[in-house]
Amino acid sequence: MVDVPAGRTAVELEFTSKAAVRLKSIGQRYSRSVHYSFVDFVLLERPEDAALRRRLEAMIGDEHALEKRRTASRVADGAAAACDRAVA
Repeated sequence: MVDVPAGRTAVELEFTSKAAVRLKSIGQRYSRSVHYSFVDFVLLERPEDAALRRRLEAMIGDEHALEKRRTASRVADGAAAACDRAVA
């Protein structure tokens, strides 16, 4: 864990390939925690770590897409509530 001016960063060092479910669980635990503003994954750049890098990149892409959907849903819910208040 590293405290920086922009918030608290979790640093996860990955040295071995993990099952996709396990890696996703680690990422979700950090990204959905209220204790961290950022999550940094540190990987080795060896040829044998290429699959781990691809798996992690896919997981991050999935998390970003999920967060965009959540944000859009919150915005839509807020707009609907504002319309309900304006009508009432």
